[in-house]
Amino acid sequence: MTDDDLSFLPLRVTRVGIGGKRSFDPADKRRLVEACLRPGASLSGLALKAGVNANQLHKWVQAHEQGRPSIVRDMPVASSAFVPVVAIDEPATVMASMPASHHSTRAESSCVSPGSTRLARLSAHLPNGIKLELECSTDHSSLNSSMPKSYTLYTLYTQIRDIEPPVWRRIRVDGNITLRKLHHILQAAFGWTDAHLHEFEVEGRTYAMGDNENMLDLFAEDPEMMDDRKARLHTLVFQGAQFLYRYDFGDGWHHDIHVEEAARIDQEPYSEAWILAGQRACPPEDVGGAHGYDEMLRVLSHEPDSDEAQDYRTWAGEDFDPELFDRRAANAALLRMGWNGWGKK
Repeated sequence: MTDDDLSFLPLRVTRVGIGGKRSFDPADKRRLVEACLRPGASLSGLALKAGVNANQLHKWVQAHEQGRPSIVRDMPVASSAFVPVVAIDEPATVMASMPASHHSTRAESSCVSPGSTRLARLSAHLPNGIKLELECSTDHSSLNSSMPKSYTLYTLYTQIRDIEPPVWRRIRVDGNITLRKLHHILQAAFGWTDAHLHEFEVEGRTYAMGDNENMLDLFAEDPEMMDDRKARLHTLVFQGAQFLYRYDFGDGWHHDIHVEEAARIDQEPYSEAWILAGQRACPPEDVGGAHGYDEMLRVLSHEPDSDEAQDYRTWAGEDFDPELFDRRAANAALLRMGWNGWGKK
């Protein structure tokens, strides 16, 4: 990409709205997005030339690529194998957290007069067509208190997009964790260093870092964007679900996540996460995305004695092995994270 190709940068501001929000020339904005999609393009570098926030430019590119297929989107979607248990603390309206595409629920509390028994009623339509209705009054408090707690363990298959052979991990996690905690688990499982911004996309909705000042502009522009610290996994996904984890908006590491299993257990999980399997090493940070990593592997394989290869070894470490994945070391990192309370912010 030559300087002549980027002669339209920085972007021309056509209007400045209330609060300082800028509007840009649509044609130049489109050319900038197309430049970002060229092989080897640096999103952060183009953002600097364009005079825009790198996170905002990432959003423009993301909107342009909405129709792009992913690895896990082509997998068959299985029906949920369970119906979540609903604990009723108060005889009031209760909504079960179940995906509408698999089964619908309706909960209501009856209108009562003073002195009468208050009722809580739950109606659920199961995937096999059976309709289940439950009714409980304040007189049944012993029944509510004796109901055993249940937990959900999710088995997640996660693969970094656009790398061949694939880099992947299979992780079992407690469904009660937040998406922010899942972010930290994925960082430890793959070997990232948590040096960049991240976000999740679940069912078309974005869950991002609501506590990071670099994301505030995006939250202001997208009222549907949610804080990943306030979203729990079991309220968002089900067996067969597919969602996306993005890390480092400059390099653009996309992790496709497939919920392989959702299993109910009666005892509290031993740990919040455990890595079951995986293959190949995580790419080095700031290597330039999938294209940059592919070039790095090519140089190390075909030009091992070159100055460029030595620069890569200095950058990634002399002992870097793209085929190596140490599951014991990765699980040890998860255990340290749990014992020391990391990932709670």
